[in-house]
Amino acid sequence: MKRNSIYTLIACLLLAACSSEEEWNLSDHTPAIELGEGQIAVQLNLQTTDFTVEETRSATPIDLQIENPMYNLWLLHYNEEGGLVESDTKYIHLNDKGELATNYTATLTLADSNQGTLCLIANLEGTGSGNNPSTAYAPSNDKGSWPKTLQLLQKELLTLPINQNATDATLGLPSKMFMYGFYQGTLNTSHPVNITLGRMAARLDIVIKAADSKSTLHNIQLQLKNAVIKSHYSPMKIDSEENVYVDFPEDKTFKNETVTSSAPITCYYFTGENITPEIGKETVLIVKADKVTAETKEIDVIVKCNEGDAGAQQCGYEENPDYNNQKGGFIDYDTKTYYRTTRDGDWFWGYTYNYVYYKKETRTVKVEGSEKTVPCTYTIKLGANAPGTSDDYSLYRNNNYTFNINLK
Repeated sequence: MKRNSIYTLIACLLLAACSSEEEWNLSDHTPAIELGEGQIAVQLNLQTTDFTVEETRSATPIDLQIENPMYNLWLLHYNEEGGLVESDTKYIHLNDKGELATNYTATLTLADSNQGTLCLIANLEGTGSGNNPSTAYAPSNDKGSWPKTLQLLQKELLTLPINQNATDATLGLPSKMFMYGFYQGTLNTSHPVNITLGRMAARLDIVIKAADSKSTLHNIQLQLKNAVIKSHYSPMKIDSEENVYVDFPEDKTFKNETVTSSAPITCYYFTGENITPEIGKETVLIVKADKVTAETKEIDVIVKCNEGDAGAQQCGYEENPDYNNQKGGFIDYDTKTYYRTTRDGDWFWGYTYNYVYYKKETRTVKVEGSEKTVPCTYTIKLGANAPGTSDDYSLYRNNNYTFNINLK
C-alpha cells in the first residue's frame, strides 16, 4: 500500500565551489622557486568548510571529520582559449590525515595573455610509478586522462566514491568525497588566488517517525532509488541516458527498531546532484514497515496532584482505606503508586493529619484486543523544493538536506 508522506525540508550549508580575490592568504610570501621561460609562480590559497558527518546511521551517531578534508589535489591549467596546458598539470599529495585549508605555489606557463582558468579537484587518486604518491601522472577518473579543453572538462562525468552495494549502517557513506573548485581571471606572481572547494555530492539526512501517537512502526526496511553515482565537474544537469542512476539494495539496519511519534530513526545517504530530473528519475526513498494500530477510548482516571491544583480533592483519614473509591487514599493511574492520608499524635494530645490530594483526568487508551498489523509501503520523492512549491525535486551538490518524514 502506497502512502504519501508529509515531510519538511531544511537545505543548509550551501557552499558553491568558487574563487575569490579577497585577502585571506595562508602564507606571507611566495616561496622562491626556479622558473623556466614563460613561467610564473602563483600562490594558491585553498580551503574547505570545517564540517562533521555521522559515521553510522544510528540515532546517536559518532561525529568524525571525514567528509570535507582534502587529502590530495589535481591542479589543471586551461589557457584563455580554454586549452589544457598539459605541462602545468600537477598531482599534489597533502597528507593522510587531510587538510581543511592549505596553500600551494603553482608554476604556470603563460603565453601572450595572463588570463586563464585554474581547476582544482580534491581526493581523486592518481596512478604513477612506484609507491610515492607524488609521482602520480594520470588521474583515476573514468577515462584515465584529463580533457584537452575546459568545455570538455565541464561536461565530463566522474564516478563518485559512493558504495552502492552496501547493506549495513554505512550505506552510501564515502570515506573521501570528491570536491571541485576553480578560478578564472588574471594570473600573475603578485596576485594570490583564493579557491574554495565544494563537494560534488549532496548529503541526505532522513528522520523517520510515526505521524501520530496511535500507531507504531516495526520491521522497517529502507531503499534509496535513483541515486546518482556520477557527476559533472561543474554543476550541470545530467543526461538520464548516461547510466548514472542506481538503486541501492534494500537495507534492514532498522528491522528490529520500533518507531513511534516520539521515537524516530535517522539515516544518512550520499548522492550526486540530480537537477530538474525527468519524471520517473527523481531520487526516491522507499520505506516498508509493519504499522500496528488499535482502537482507542477515553476513560476517567485518578492522578496525584497538589492541594492548590485546579480540581484537587482531599482524601480524608480512614483506618481502613478504600483506595479504589478514594476513601482514605487512592492509586495514581500513571505510576500505580498507592497514596494514603496519615496522622500523627494520639487521642489525648490530638492528631496532626497528612492529607493527600488527587484529581480526575481523561486518558486515551487502547481497546484491548483491537490491535491489528498492516504492512505498508511508503514512497517519498526527495527534492530541494519545500512543501507547497513546484515539484521539480532537484538535489544540488555541496548541500546537506534534512528530510523530516512523518509516516501515516
